[in-house]
This record gives sequence, structure tokens and C-alpha cells, in this order.
Amino acid sequence: MIGRLKDNQGAWQFIKFLVVGVFNTAFGVIVYEVLVLAGMAPQPALALAYFIGIIWNYFTHGKIVFKTQGFGKFPAYLGSYFIIYLANSVGLHFMLGAGVSKFVAQPILAVIMAVPTFFLISYVLTGRVPIFGGKG
Repeated sequence: MIGRLKDNQGAWQFIKFLVVGVFNTAFGVIVYEVLVLAGMAPQPALALAYFIGIIWNYFTHGKIVFKTQGFGKFPAYLGSYFIIYLANSVGLHFMLGAGVSKFVAQPILAVIMAVPTFFLISYVLTGRVPIFGGKG
């Protein structure tokens, strides 16, 4: 089964993205939760957690998932994370307004944001949007 997945580069990249994303997301959510527990308001905590995680995520996405190296694509990656942050921030605003706990809202949003983040990040790091069933 793994061999068949590896033959489908788009699906294999998505699986690797999800596995790496679990660790990246856990790191970001932990930073967010610690900052909130330390007394920081949710929106500034979200911004700081994104800022701290961007460089780490750039290297894990680049090396492990998309096989890119160096800092050449970092400015575009940074811009894509700004877009992702804005979408996440709006989602957090609405979830908090709907009464969802500030400790529950961000983990839910992290799951929701996984697919659009994959497509945006893969485009920035590879210059293409992977389509399941297609080869690189």
C-alpha cells in the first residue's frame, strides 16, 4: 500500500505534509496555549505563535515534504503564511464570538486550515499545485 502511495506523488506529498503538519501544528498550538495561559490575549498569542513557527515550518516543509533547500523561496513562503494567518485569525475571531473556548478554537482551526495550507505551501515551494492521481 505504501508503495502505491509513493507512486502517486501528490498523494504521497499530502501524507508527508499531514505527518509533518501534526508536529508543526502541535508545536504552534503548544506555543499558543502557553502564551494564553501566561496571560496573553488570544489574537496576539496567535500572531506570536505563527511568527515563532514560520522558520521551523519552512525547513520541515521544504526538506521533508517538498525537497526544496535554501532561503530563496522564504519571502513567498512568508507571504503565504501571512495569508494563512489572516484566514486563521478571522476564523478565531468568529469562533470566539460564537462562544467556543479560546483553548479549543485554535486546535479546531488548525485541522480546518490543513488542506488550503497544503495547496498554498506546495505551490510556493514547488511552483505547482499537486493534483491527486498525477505525477510530479
